Amino acid sequence: VGVMKSSAALEQAIMRCDEKTAELFEDAEFWSTKSPSQLILIALKNSDMTKNKSKVPHPSFIKKQGVFIQWLLQRKNLGKEDTPYDKKLAHDVLRAVIASDINIGVIESTQAKPDICTKEQLFDLLQLAAKYCQLHNVETLYKALGKDTKLSEVLNKSEENLIQIAMDNKKVSERGRRTRLSLIHWLVTVGHVDLSNTGNDRGTVLMSAAGLGDARIFQWILQRVGVGTLTAEDNQGRTVVDKAITGGNIQILDLAIKANGAGPCGHNGEMPLHLAAAKGDLTMIRHLVEVVKVDVNARDSTGRSALDLCVFGNNPSARDFLELAMGLKSSDESENTSPRHTVHKWLNGIGKAVGVSLGLNAQGICAFTYEDHTIVVEVPETVGSVFMYAQMDMHKYAIKEDTLKLLLRNIIPGASPVVCPSLEPKRDNAKNDLDVTVSLTERIEDVDERGFKNLLECFIDAAINTAK
Repeated sequence: VGVMKSSAALEQAIMRCDEKTAELFEDAEFWSTKSPSQLILIALKNSDMTKNKSKVPHPSFIKKQGVFIQWLLQRKNLGKEDTPYDKKLAHDVLRAVIASDINIGVIESTQAKPDICTKEQLFDLLQLAAKYCQLHNVETLYKALGKDTKLSEVLNKSEENLIQIAMDNKKVSERGRRTRLSLIHWLVTVGHVDLSNTGNDRGTVLMSAAGLGDARIFQWILQRVGVGTLTAEDNQGRTVVDKAITGGNIQILDLAIKANGAGPCGHNGEMPLHLAAAKGDLTMIRHLVEVVKVDVNARDSTGRSALDLCVFGNNPSARDFLELAMGLKSSDESENTSPRHTVHKWLNGIGKAVGVSLGLNAQGICAFTYEDHTIVVEVPETVGSVFMYAQMDMHKYAIKEDTLKLLLRNIIPGASPVVCPSLEPKRDNAKNDLDVTVSLTERIEDVDERGFKNLLECFIDAAINTAK
């Protein structure tokens, strides 16, 4: 009871947006000591997309957060709230909501309203809402600015406007990707944001669109700014071609090359092929060599070839292709760099080291036994990932059928590798017991030879420890 009433436990439940657990704390003093604004900030503490996370929140979690915040506000009975909102508090709450990709309307019953904020605070909120392509939030904040302020005045530290800010960020939610073009259209037609703006580096809006790699948005902007902007350069000599390679869209690249040619487009005189090689983009490299017919031996202003820059792309297949194109390797000498062939070669090396024969069969599967446990390595031809399985053949556990759900829910939760119980009915068993065979699964990607060997050894150790 003492644990259930602790403030720390309740705060954890709020951070997880766990309504059922939070309801258990009906008499906790925590509720009376926290204002609605403080509760909102706690609930959104771990979901802020601005904190350099690799992924944006999942759509279902964003929806869950919005519902949870509404529940919090209803519980606090905001119509009788005594806590006054100053400008800073209102800004902090609004910023937390926007950074969590939630509609501002969720907290409209609070006193944290945009019209409380200063002009500078609204500019900050607008930049964040544009960054995550939140059209509805941008519209709400625009209304709070008033008629005397123009959205074209909203610029970040790099002097980029809201359209450029919306295109410079690729880490947006699925909803943000779907509404990005609608936001840009609204910013131009309603907000009158200028498509001819250039940032501190003289980078154009069209360059930002090319770097985004969305052909629809690029074409929409190109129709309005004109083909003449395709030849613009920033203050480092980079053109739309440079940005198109960053964006990885061949349709945009072809338009950019048609206007600029396939000459120097990077800040060190790099050719398009140099930039594609440095990125390790084999699709782009093949297109430039086989379709555009660029010079594979061209050098940049520092004397480097595209092959020299392949080291930065870390793509053996791209290097192999360039060596063939440059005549440094014949097709007979070309090494098969498919994931299946590579793993087969690694397994051969591991097997030779311990005096056994290991390797993938024609189906991409290698199976061997280690201390009575079956270890399987599989490389599907179309996936490119490596899957590892382990079954503890000598360890079976008879359990009652009514404990099946408990087993499935609790057997080594959250473990890595993933632990999966395999259930097989016993034959001629009047009690209807089940045999449970525990197995492990693991999926790995983007690993080198040494990393693969280490992961395989760790996986086998995990199988042994799980059996014990």
